[in-house]
Amino acid sequence: MKTTAPGYRVPQVNLFGQPRRQRSRPRSLGVLEMALVVFVVAVWAVAGVVVALLLGWHPPLAPGT
Repeated sequence: MKTTAPGYRVPQVNLFGQPRRQRSRPRSLGVLEMALVVFVVAVWAVAGVVVALLLGWHPPLAPGT
C-alpha cells in the first residue's frame, strides 16, 4: 500500500548523525543582533515606565528620598 502520491519523493534524514558543518557567519552580524536586542529592551523599558507613569506611579526624584 503506497502512502504517497506517484512522483512525490520523501527526503531521508538521519536524525542521529552529526549535522553538516555550517558556514560561520560574519562577526558583525552577531554585534548587530546584540545591538538590536539592547535597542528593543530599551524601547520596552521606556514603554513600561510611560505606562507606569500614566497609571499613577510617582518615582522619587528628589535627592535623599
